[in-house]
This record gives sequence, C-alpha cells and structure tokens, in this order.
Amino acid sequence: MSQERRKHTRTLKPIDGRWRGGAATGQCRIGDLSLGGCFVHSLSAPRVGDSTSVSFVTHEGQKLDLEGTVVHVEPRIGFSVQFHEIAAADAHDLLAFVEHLQKA
Repeated sequence: MSQERRKHTRTLKPIDGRWRGGAATGQCRIGDLSLGGCFVHSLSAPRVGDSTSVSFVTHEGQKLDLEGTVVHVEPRIGFSVQFHEIAAADAHDLLAFVEHLQKA
C-alpha cells in the first residue's frame, strides 16, 4: 500500500495562470495546487532544478506570484514546481483559495 507523501491540503481543480522561468514564459493551466507547490500544464517547460514563478488570481481577485523550483518535468505535458518559502499573507490567501476550490 502506498503512503501519501504530501504534507499540504491540495486541490486538483485546474485554474488559469502564467509561469515564467529562465528565458521562457507562458500561459498555463495550474493543477494539483497546494501550499507546497503545483503542477503546471504547459507544452513548453523549464528544466529540473530551474527557478520559476507561477502566478494566478484567486477567487477574491488577489494576484499571487509564487516562486519555486522545478522538481519534475513531463515533456509536452507540463512540470511540477515546489514552492520556496511563502510570505505569511500569501500563504493565508493561497490556503483560502485551495479550500475554496475544494468546495466549488
């Protein structure tokens, strides 16, 4: 039996967003969102270990721009981002957004 490794509440409901890393940037769909990171659905992707940022607007109109590191890439599908330390106010807004998406 596999054990869940995730530490944070997450939502699988996809949202629209943007990502930027290195010389690349683009619109994307963000899924598997939690305080720890997310999966970015995008045909192009940075490399594992690259720094990237993911941004989106919450249900309350708050724009969040979260910095992280690419930890996994699935070519032509997308990539996983592990967020760096998130400021307390942004963490509060992100958690409220995740909880909102879970109920929606």
